[in-house]
Amino acid sequence: MPVSPQSQNVRRRQAVAATFQVGLLYSAVALPAQMLREAFTPDVFLLFLSFWGTFCFFVLWRRIDWGGYRFMTFGPLFLLASALFKLDSFLYILFYGNQIDEWPLYASDPLLSVAYGQFIYVVGALVLVGMWLAFRGHERSIEIINGWRFDLPTLALAYVIGVGAALSIRVFQLNLLYLGAIVSVVYYLGPISILLISLGSPGRRTWQRCILLPSVLSLPLIYAALQTGFKEHIIFSMLPILAGIFIVIRGSLARILICLVLAGSYVFMTAFVNIQRGANWEERENLSVGRLLSITADAIGEDKDLLGHTVRSALMRKHLIEINGWSIDIVEAIGHVEDFAPDQAFAIFIPRILWSEKPLFRPGNDFTELAFGPELGESSGTAAGFFSALYLGSGVWGVLVYSMLLGALYALSLSVVIRVGSSFAQVLFLFGAVYRSLRLDEAWPVYEFAGIVSLLLLAIALGALISFMQKRTRRVRLNWQHP
Repeated sequence: MPVSPQSQNVRRRQAVAATFQVGLLYSAVALPAQMLREAFTPDVFLLFLSFWGTFCFFVLWRRIDWGGYRFMTFGPLFLLASALFKLDSFLYILFYGNQIDEWPLYASDPLLSVAYGQFIYVVGALVLVGMWLAFRGHERSIEIINGWRFDLPTLALAYVIGVGAALSIRVFQLNLLYLGAIVSVVYYLGPISILLISLGSPGRRTWQRCILLPSVLSLPLIYAALQTGFKEHIIFSMLPILAGIFIVIRGSLARILICLVLAGSYVFMTAFVNIQRGANWEERENLSVGRLLSITADAIGEDKDLLGHTVRSALMRKHLIEINGWSIDIVEAIGHVEDFAPDQAFAIFIPRILWSEKPLFRPGNDFTELAFGPELGESSGTAAGFFSALYLGSGVWGVLVYSMLLGALYALSLSVVIRVGSSFAQVLFLFGAVYRSLRLDEAWPVYEFAGIVSLLLLAIALGALISFMQKRTRRVRLNWQHP
C-alpha cells in the first residue's frame, strides 16, 4: 500500500529522533560506567561495553519503522551488523578474556582508551545512520525496490558477465586487477542477478525457486570464491542461497537450527581458509579446492585443538573493541595523524600517470607500523576500524563531520542513480551499498568515501552497458528471424 508524503515525513522525523534518543541512552549509561571502571575487573568492564553497544544498536534497529524493509537497505543492515559485531566481542571476551596485556602499545589507561573508542564508534554510527535517514536514504531505497520490474534477458546477461569475470580472475588467473574498482563492482553482478532471478520474479516462492535454483546458479561463483582465500568472498557468493533459505523457512525453531548450522559452517570455512593460505600462499603448493576441503575435514576430525583454535580465530575476526582503543593510545602518544583523514579521497580518482607524486595509499600498513613498528608494517596490514581511523586522522569533530558527510553521500547517491541510472543500475548500486554496510566497521575512511563515488559511477555505467548490449542482442535476433 502506497505511503503518503505526509506519513513518510512523520516516519522519517521519528526515525531521526530515535537515533538521537538511543545516543543519549547509550551515553547516560556508558559515561558513568566509564568513570567507575576501576571498580570492575577488565573483563567485566569490557563485557559491559560490548553488551551495552549490542543492546543499543539492536534497540534502535527494532524501534525504527522500516516499512517492512529492515533486511534490504543500508541503514538497518548497518545497525544490525554493528549489533552483531559487538555481540561477537562480547562472546570473545566471555570465552577467552581480554588481551590488554598483549597490546603492542603502552597505554596509561587502557580501559579508558577502549571505552572512548566504543563511544566514538557508537556516536559516529548513529550520526551516520541519522543523516542517511534525514536525506531520505531509506525512502529512496524503497523506491528502487518497488520500482524494479522483472527482466529476464537483462538478468541473464548480467549473470553471464558476473560469472565470467569471477571465473576469469579466480580460476583462469586472468590479470584484470589493473581495472581496480571496476572488478569489485562486476563481482556484484553474479549474486545480484541470481537474487533477482530467483526472488524478484512474480509467482509463488517455493523451495525449488528460492533454494534449489540459486544453489545451481551459484555453483560457479562459489567455486571461484573458494580459490580466493577470503571468507568474505565465499559468504558473498552464497548470499542468494542464504536469502532463499530464510525466506522459505519461517519457523523460529527451524531458523535457530539454521543459524547453528551456519555457525558451524563458518567455523569450517575459517579452518579451510587458514589451511588454504598456509598451503597455497606460504608453501606455494597450489592444492586444488577438493584436496583442501578433504584436508580440512580430516584435520578437524583428527586434531581436537584445531577446532578450538578455529572457533577463536572466527570470533577474533570481528573482535575490534580493543583494537579501536589503539587509535586512542596513538593519539595520546604522538597526536593525530593526518594521513588517515578522508580528505585525500579525491586523489584516488587522479591517474598516477598525471600525478607522479600522488601519495601511496596503504592505511592498513601505516596503522600496523604505528602499532607494531616499521618492520611489520612493510608486510602486514591491520584494520583500525572506520570510526577509530576517523578519530586518528581528524579528532572528535572529524568523526562527527565525516560521519554526517558519509551518511548524506550514501543517501544522495541513491537520488542520483534513480535520476540518471537504468533500473538495473539502481538495483546494482543498492546491492553494493548494502554489501558495504556489512564491512563499514573495518573500512578505511579514504577508501570508503572514494568507494561510494566509484560504486555510483560504475553502477550507472554498467547498467547502461548491459541495457545497450541487450538492445543490440534483441535487434540482431529480430534481424535473424526476419531478414
